[in-house]
Amino acid sequence: MRLAIAALLCLCVAQTAMAVETKVFEWRDADGVVSYSNLSPPPGTKGVVSREIDSTTLSPSQRVAVKAQLARIDAAEQAAADRYSKQIDAADLAIDAALRRLVSAESALRTGRVPLSDERIGTAGGHSRLRGDYFDRQKQLDSDVRDAQAAVDQAYRLRGSIEP
Repeated sequence: MRLAIAALLCLCVAQTAMAVETKVFEWRDADGVVSYSNLSPPPGTKGVVSREIDSTTLSPSQRVAVKAQLARIDAAEQAAADRYSKQIDAADLAIDAALRRLVSAESALRTGRVPLSDERIGTAGGHSRLRGDYFDRQKQLDSDVRDAQAAVDQAYRLRGSIEP
């Protein structure tokens, strides 16, 4: 709790360097989580306590500590942003690969509708009939398209589940 207050004070001091005092709000939500902000909490929030903090009373060593704390917070936020960016980039690559696979499967299905020369039987009365190989190939092409579409859907779901 003291660490959270110290971090809050650091943020408030940094944001209000020109101001002499700033108001800090503290409240506890329904789950018992304590929140701090220099902005008032949502209307109807219970247990709100506000304090005035005089930033001019900080000693030089406290100012150094504030600066160091802000640097740590900035570094942690930058690391989190970098991780998020890398996850999004990887997810976008996976989506791109899945979409290319789907386009390829759909193209193969369209061109594969024409029977191959060895997939026909006989020419009785000028007509031929398709062999089982043709139908097996069609089932495989259809299955490839379904699998590729499922991969695209999964890639989009994974990207949507990434949280900053």
